[in-house]
Amino acid sequence: MTILEQTPARALASIESSPTLFRTLLSGLDEESLHAREAPDKWSPFDVLGHMLHCEHEDWIPRFQRMLEYGEDKPFDAFDPDGHLEFCKGLDLEARLVQFETRRARSLEWLRAQPMDHAQLSRRGTHPTFGSVRFSEMLATWACHDRVHMAQVCRILCRQATDDVGPWRAFLPILG
Repeated sequence: MTILEQTPARALASIESSPTLFRTLLSGLDEESLHAREAPDKWSPFDVLGHMLHCEHEDWIPRFQRMLEYGEDKPFDAFDPDGHLEFCKGLDLEARLVQFETRRARSLEWLRAQPMDHAQLSRRGTHPTFGSVRFSEMLATWACHDRVHMAQVCRILCRQATDDVGPWRAFLPILG
């Protein structure tokens, strides 16, 4: 079995687990932790969840659909990574979590209805920055994107304890 053929099962399992993992990471956080930032111009855990929800609506499935309908002839729409600031305005943590869970379930339903054979995984679309990309690359990127943002949330939350861990900081590279 080639890497290309292994991608769908691995990616789908990862993509499916993300809503539960985000709920676990974020539920029960106090407001200070939920809105903590590594720098004034960086996202908080609350913002990261908003970004995830925005991607679910505007990025992944619409791009896959464009790829399948037009191939490389019609580039994907540009995606504003900060679009969540307006898109999620007024949504509290629970509303964001529920909407993310609901929308991700729909995305998975769509994905599972697609043939995950070599021909499909090799299909190409046009990314506005990268040019030609394969279905399989986008699927693997989606799974990785989720994990990158989970790591970001973990890093933000851990760094709140930087001054509290004392000498153990030497063993906690996430603290910088």
